Amino acid sequence: QELLAEMLECFDLISCKRSEDAVNFRAISGKINLTLIGDLKSLRSSHATTTESEIDSIMKNLLSEEKIFVWIVASTHQGEEEVIVQVHQLLKNEFEKASLGYQRLLTILAPRHPERSETLHAYLHDKMRLSCVLRSSLRGKDSLEISNSLRQSEILILDSLGELSKMFKYVETVFVGASLSLSSRHGGHNAYEPFLEGVNTILHGPKMVLPDELTNRTFIVDSPKSFIPPILSNITRRENQSLRSVTDLNLNRKSGVVPLLVEIDNILKMADQSEVGINESFNKKQQP
Repeated sequence: QELLAEMLECFDLISCKRSEDAVNFRAISGKINLTLIGDLKSLRSSHATTTESEIDSIMKNLLSEEKIFVWIVASTHQGEEEVIVQVHQLLKNEFEKASLGYQRLLTILAPRHPERSETLHAYLHDKMRLSCVLRSSLRGKDSLEISNSLRQSEILILDSLGELSKMFKYVETVFVGASLSLSSRHGGHNAYEPFLEGVNTILHGPKMVLPDELTNRTFIVDSPKSFIPPILSNITRRENQSLRSVTDLNLNRKSGVVPLLVEIDNILKMADQSEVGINESFNKKQQP
């Protein structure tokens, strides 16, 4: 321990991801200069550019289509795509037989190694008979051409680097690859990125190491069928929330709350436009 302490004391600063790491370093030596910065991905997200990228345009184009459900399968390894194809088919069947409000499903598949994309395209299109499109084929096309390509596809293969993280904010469901038991050499990729972007249904296989912030906030899946309940549960929960919002609005309308708010808003606008005091405007409004 003395040798380790002497080595660590040579650093000007050691940045720790977790408070537990800082405690462990401090136990080795009280002379180590430490700072707590959290996950590096959160720092990258906070400094992200606000300029709309081509991928933003693609996602907005895609989501402008009514009654479409889009989800992302991120950083998959060989063998996992076969599972995802089964999940895709199961979801299609669920949408056809249930009144969930969706008429079309699109799966965004982002292999960990983009050089596998051509092979995946051949597998999905030729063997599985699924209509799919490569992200690279959309470059240089105008909005109408992109829209037509996407509307004819069930799967969008992301054969590019640096664009996946920009897609997370547009979806509610993400599966994080390299986490199924068949990928025994890997331990799951980082689920923190979709979490930071507000994805509320994060799925992964049993082989996953999660940061403390994600404890009890993800869903473990180990078979194609196990994907379906959390995905449908999120859809149902969101639909119920929307229904409650509409119901509350209708109740407020019946009780006179909404008309009163509209009346007050109109009064404030009148007062501002005519430079008359609010009280004076209100009194004028009450006169027969």
